[in-house]
Amino acid sequence: MSCKLIKKDSVIVEVKFNQKYEAVISYLNKFGNLPLPPYIKSHSNRELDEKYYQTVFAKNAGAVASPTAGLHFNKNLMQDLKKKNIETIFTTLHVGAGTFLPLKNENIKKNTLHKERGVISSEAAKKINIAISKKKRIVAVGTTVVRLLEACYSKYKTIKNFNEDIDLFIYPGYKFKVIDKLITNFHLPKSSLLILVSSFSTKNKIKEYYEFAIESNMKFFSFGDAMLLDKYEF
Repeated sequence: MSCKLIKKDSVIVEVKFNQKYEAVISYLNKFGNLPLPPYIKSHSNRELDEKYYQTVFAKNAGAVASPTAGLHFNKNLMQDLKKKNIETIFTTLHVGAGTFLPLKNENIKKNTLHKERGVISSEAAKKINIAISKKKRIVAVGTTVVRLLEACYSKYKTIKNFNEDIDLFIYPGYKFKVIDKLITNFHLPKSSLLILVSSFSTKNKIKEYYEFAIESNMKFFSFGDAMLLDKYEF
């Protein structure tokens, strides 16, 4: 098996293999390692990596990183949500490697964001629109869910069957149209994710929460702890 370099920049390398997709994936599954975040150095136990760096409800291959807020949910917790009549709606999040990149420009508005593929099924869209119409609280599990639903609504003024690349950059001043609450981990400094949560809450609130997390010896980043944020109302 061989590949040809198609395009390369400071972030993305694009190659074309001389084999079909199925053969390439089979080869990678056999010889490759799970793409852990760059700040996690160990690949000592592939079986454990695949067990713990994967959500219990994952179905579709395509992401290069786990939507890590979802790692806090196990099968028992999913059952508890069902017992409490809390409806769960699933989307597909093909998280890109750019999620780990720091912002390059100190002027936030001059930054551009990496593209990620997001998919909303017709069934999921219908359920979300019903929830919006009934003014039910919509709780996003992770920042990628926020970007997906907000990007769809911003473009189409509704939630619809959606399978597109999204590059919505959310920074302070953005008015959230869909999401009411957000479950999210503690993020890397100078990242677009930290800007997003500061936009959803406020800069001062996020600073307060992070200071509390540090004082409480909470864990940060992908395998770390999470927080539940309320949307700041302008």
